[in-house]
Amino acid sequence: GNGTTNTSIKAAGTTDVTLTVAAAQNVTVDGGKTVSITGGTDAIVSEAVGAPGTLTAVTLDAVTGSLSTVTGSAIGTLTVKNQNLASAAVTPTIKIIDTVSTAVTVAVDNVGYLADGKTLTTGATTVEVGAAAKTVTVDSTNKNAVILKGTTAVTKVIATGTGENALTLNTLINVKEFDGSAATGGIDLTGNTLAMTTIKTGAGKDSLTLLATTKATVDTGAGNDTVTLGSNVAVGSTINLGAGDDTLLDSGFSVTPSSASAVTTIDGG
Repeated sequence: GNGTTNTSIKAAGTTDVTLTVAAAQNVTVDGGKTVSITGGTDAIVSEAVGAPGTLTAVTLDAVTGSLSTVTGSAIGTLTVKNQNLASAAVTPTIKIIDTVSTAVTVAVDNVGYLADGKTLTTGATTVEVGAAAKTVTVDSTNKNAVILKGTTAVTKVIATGTGENALTLNTLINVKEFDGSAATGGIDLTGNTLAMTTIKTGAGKDSLTLLATTKATVDTGAGNDTVTLGSNVAVGSTINLGAGDDTLLDSGFSVTPSSASAVTTIDGG
């Protein structure tokens, strides 16, 4: 583009599309097998008409608008990176519209912060996964702040990568399992952990608030971790804080002691 007009292209579903546009432009891409956009404000990416299942991966690099959408029926990977937002008032949202794919990876790299490293007014960038997604993997590089949204279909969230992520689970009320055991960067997990029966974090400096009211297993792995109780811990639960200088904060809640039929375990590592 010339920096003043928006960019719109069409491509076959077998084509890999790569384009760079000026920061002030909105971008529309209809088609493509993989689509990579660098620059621009809002991006609208859709699979080719008459070619369902052809669009599998989209990368938004330095796309800085308030709403971008990715529409298809086989979206496997969404990569968002280098937002370096100029204003704290921006409320960036990237929405995947996909009623077929049951698993999706969201890769984030320098997302949810201003160019100077300060936080946004809303605290993070929102990523909303497709309606059919059951398992969501969030892979983090460098420093990120992400609000993850989805439907009640999501039952498992996996966190990987070397980067830090202030990850908020929003609207994900049916997530039973959070597995961040492969992550080496710090995870700050907030939001809805009410239904979780298993929570694992990795080798980084992790923190989370446990809201579960039924039996749960928490394993924070290595690193200097913090677990805050947001409810009374049910009998039979296990909290293993792993290696490191760890902290368990009760916040006025308590740990239900073992019973004749169930053992409650708190292991400070």
